[in-house]
Amino acid sequence: MSSSDVIVIGGGIAGVTAALTTRAAGASVTLIRAAPGATALSCGGWRGPMPALITDALSSAGLPYALSPLPLPHPTGELRTYDFASLSHITDASVNTALVCGIAGLSGFVAPALSRLYATSDSLRLAHATAVMEATPPAGWAPLALAAAIERDPASFARAVRPLIPRGVTHIITPAVLGLENGDGVRNAIAREVGIPVVEGLGATPSIPGLRLDRALMRALRNAGASIVTGRVTGVNAAGGRVASVTVDARSSDAFTAERFVLASGKFLGGGVATRMFEAHEQRLIESAFDLPVWIDHLDQVFTTAESLTLTSRVRTYDQPLLRAGVHVDASHRPVDPRDRALYDNVIAVGSLLAGTDAGEGLGFACGQALQAVSQFLSATSTDGA
Repeated sequence: MSSSDVIVIGGGIAGVTAALTTRAAGASVTLIRAAPGATALSCGGWRGPMPALITDALSSAGLPYALSPLPLPHPTGELRTYDFASLSHITDASVNTALVCGIAGLSGFVAPALSRLYATSDSLRLAHATAVMEATPPAGWAPLALAAAIERDPASFARAVRPLIPRGVTHIITPAVLGLENGDGVRNAIAREVGIPVVEGLGATPSIPGLRLDRALMRALRNAGASIVTGRVTGVNAAGGRVASVTVDARSSDAFTAERFVLASGKFLGGGVATRMFEAHEQRLIESAFDLPVWIDHLDQVFTTAESLTLTSRVRTYDQPLLRAGVHVDASHRPVDPRDRALYDNVIAVGSLLAGTDAGEGLGFACGQALQAVSQFLSATSTDGA
């Protein structure tokens, strides 16, 4: 049996924020997560505020984020605006003075097309080129394999791109594959070889920047002294309106006990919201760890399943309501039933798991909301003597 002051279920940005907030308050914490979720799909940009708790944690984990002064290029051809970004994507120079450099054998980053799409004037076309790496596989590069190869030998990319740089170019924009663990070191090594700064475009799913962020968050947790358990919650021991312990799939014989629990398992991608077959072959929406009720209030109706054409029809003039499905909570963030009754006194829900939230609102929203809710939760239970 493992015991801690707080158990956090979910390892995305909301769950990590909850765990770091708990550790900052001096309490012990165990974070349980099944696998990387929506946070690991991040393209490298951050919308919304970034609390100092997270800024410091990411810096200590080797992935600093900074203010993003200019729009950042995405491989879909957009220039996207973010409040913060990891350093690999940030430059002070205009995109119009860049060389857009693709890599032969890597799909999803077509330099000739992007050179026109990134330009901020119809009369402009950015300089573009395609670098041919040594030992390119006949079937092309998988992003992870290419990132690992460049991290092992940054000079190999520098040799491929150096002859392609025209005069007047201030920096190079590459696909987001310049290393996995030591991105800053890789980019700096390449920049020294080619003589100008090298920055990455934003990532596309599956995202190397998202993988970097996920790994950095796990390092930040370990640096803070949090315990990390990999697995899915498959059982809950509760009585008298309080949860005492949970069990995890591969460790079903072991109970993880705590005084307080934080649900931060995300929505559909994170597995926090799922469907389960009930009687009469009805697939009802549920929260997957504690079997909490999930329903959608839409057009003056209440939906507990995802099958209604009102929710799924493509012919509509309103936002997709399924994206805002989630757990309903009271003012203290405790999960409630359809009659607004709190289900557990020592459980709160945070992040995109909440009803009415959309994961597309940005990492900063989930982070800030989790920090505030968990701080309030810890303060209230401490006052109550829990």
